[in-house]
Amino acid sequence: MLLRLPENPTTGYRWQVAQTGDGELELVEDRFEPSVSPKAALGAAGERLLRFVGKRAGRVELTARHGRAWEAATAAGKILSVVVR
Repeated sequence: MLLRLPENPTTGYRWQVAQTGDGELELVEDRFEPSVSPKAALGAAGERLLRFVGKRAGRVELTARHGRAWEAATAAGKILSVVVR
């Protein structure tokens, strides 16, 4: 499974992922792809790519929080929740 999420890490905001459930997904790739726009400057936004593979069958809820690591979870700007079976 591949998640592509908009991100601009130079602002301090990054996607932080947690999982719950009786299944298990392994994060095998976590990288940032900068924008390929000809007008994109250094430090511009792009996409965070998160690739997961199944490690144990079952139901997994992935929760991605877009925020700064040093701020409380309640300060998150965006939260994405996905259920995978």
